[in-house]
Amino acid sequence: MDATTPYVRGSFDDIMEVDTLAYRDGTTRRRHRRQWYSGFYEAIGLGDLARAIRDERLRRSAESYQPKYSLLHRVVNSMAFEAFFGCLIIVNCIFIGLAANGDPQADSDYSTAEHCFTAVFFIEWILRVASGGWVWMFDFYNFADFLLVFVTGVIANWFLDPLGVDVSLLRKLTVLRALRLVRLARAVRLLPVFKEMWLLVKGLLDSALLMLWTLIIVTVLLFMFAIWGVEIIGRNSAVAADPVTAGLFPTVHQGMFTLFQVLTLDTWSDTVARPLMKYLPRIGLYFVGFITVIVFVLMNLVTAVVVENALALAQRDEEQQAKVKKAAKRKDILDLKDLFMELDTDGSGELDMKEFNQALSNPKIVDKMASLGIEREDMLDIWDLLDDGDGHLTIEEFTGGLRKLKGGARAKEVLVLLKQLRQALIDTNELSDQVWDLCESVGGTLEDLDDVRRDMGTAAAAIATLRRHFEDMYEDVVTPAVEAPCSGKEFSWNVSRRRLRLVMSELMLSSYDPSPPQLIIVAACLIGSHSREPPA
Repeated sequence: MDATTPYVRGSFDDIMEVDTLAYRDGTTRRRHRRQWYSGFYEAIGLGDLARAIRDERLRRSAESYQPKYSLLHRVVNSMAFEAFFGCLIIVNCIFIGLAANGDPQADSDYSTAEHCFTAVFFIEWILRVASGGWVWMFDFYNFADFLLVFVTGVIANWFLDPLGVDVSLLRKLTVLRALRLVRLARAVRLLPVFKEMWLLVKGLLDSALLMLWTLIIVTVLLFMFAIWGVEIIGRNSAVAADPVTAGLFPTVHQGMFTLFQVLTLDTWSDTVARPLMKYLPRIGLYFVGFITVIVFVLMNLVTAVVVENALALAQRDEEQQAKVKKAAKRKDILDLKDLFMELDTDGSGELDMKEFNQALSNPKIVDKMASLGIEREDMLDIWDLLDDGDGHLTIEEFTGGLRKLKGGARAKEVLVLLKQLRQALIDTNELSDQVWDLCESVGGTLEDLDDVRRDMGTAAAAIATLRRHFEDMYEDVVTPAVEAPCSGKEFSWNVSRRRLRLVMSELMLSSYDPSPPQLIIVAACLIGSHSREPPA
C-alpha cells in the first residue's frame, strides 16, 4: 500500500468504505436509490452537475484517494463522533419537550439552549462537509439532515426571528430533529447488540412507500364501500329517523369514517352493525365482506410484505457485514505486506531472525507495528510464534500470522496454542519415524525367528527319523545277541556289550528331547559295542 491509501479506523469507517465500494460497483439497491439527484438534474437540464457528482464520488471511493484533512476525516467518521452528537440530539429533544409544557418563566432559558444547540449542529454540519466534500450534500440522508438543521435552526433562530417574523410554525418542526438519530442507528447497525434496533428502524424507513400505497388502496376501498353504504343504508328512512344510526352513513365522507372505525375493529359490532341490523337484517353481509377484504386480506398482505422486507434487510446486513470484513482483511494484508517489505532488507522475499531483530531496533518499524495493533511486549515473541521451524518467514506466513495475532489476548493465546500444536505435530512426526524404523527392525527379527523355527522343525524331524533307526537297530542287534548261546569270556563280553547297549538304548529311548551331542554319543557306543570283538 502506498502513502496515499486512506486510513480506515473502526467499524464505522469500514461501513463507509463498503458504502463507497458499493457505489463504485453499483451492486446494492441503496446506492442506486441514493442517486435520486441524477434523474432530477437531468430533468431540469443540470445533467453536467449529476455527472460531476458521480465522478467525484468515484474519485473519493478509489483506494488511492487521500482525504485533504485526514485527521478530520478520521474524527468525523469515528463512532465516538456519531455517539457524541447522537447524545446531543437526545438532549435537544428533551429540551424541546420541556419547552412544550409552556412555562413562561423558563422560555428565555429554553431559547438560549436552542441557540446553543443550533450553533453546535451548525458546527457539526461544517465538519461533515469539510470531511466528505461538497458531494456530501447530495446524499438523501445528508440533505434531509441539512434541511432539519438549517430550516428549524439557523434560518428560524438567526434570521427570521431577529427580523420579527413569526417562526412558531418552524419552532413546532424542531421535534423532527429526533429523526437525525437515524444517522446514529446507521453507524451502529453492524454491532451485534444493535442489530434488532436497526432492523426496526430500517424496516420502518423502508416501509414508507409500502404504507403510502396501503393508504391509497385503503382509501379507494373505503370510498367504494362508503358509496355503497350511503346508497343502501344512508337513504333508508328508518335508519335516518333513528338518532343512533342517522349519523353513520348520511354522506360519503361520514360513511368512510364509519368504515374506518369498522376497519380498526373498534366496537364496530355494538355501535355500528347491530343497530343497523334492526332495520336492515341482511346488512351484516355488507360488513362481513368489508372486514374480509380489508382486514383479513389486505392487512395480512401488508404484514407479509413488511416481514419479507425485514428478512431481505437482514440478508442485506449480513452481506454488508461480509463486505466490511473483506475490506478490513484487504487493508490488513496490504499494510502487513508493506511492513514485510520494510523488514526484508536484502529483498530475498523471506525474513530471517537477524533481519527481524534488526527491525525491532528501528523506531519507525516499531511505530508501524504499534499502529497495526501489535503491542511492544509481544514483538519479541512474534518470531517464535510465526516461525514453523525452518528459520525463515515467507510473506504468507508473516501476513497470515500477524493478522491472527492482531486483536485481544484471546487471539494471542490462540496463536500460542497453534504454535504449540505445530511443534507437537513436528515431534509426533519424528516419533512416528522412529516407531516406523523400530517396526522395520522388529520385522527383520521376526523373519530371522521364522527361519530358526523352520530349522528347528527340520532338526526335530531328523531326530525323530534317527530315533526310529536306533529302535530298529535295537531290535535287529541287541535282541538276537541276548538270545544267542555263548560261554566263558565270550558270554561275559557279550553280556557287557548287551548291558551297555541296553543302558544306551534306555538312555536314548527315555530322553524326551535329546540334544544332538547325546545322540552322537549314543550312536557311537552302540556302533562300537556291535563291531568290537571280545577280548582274548
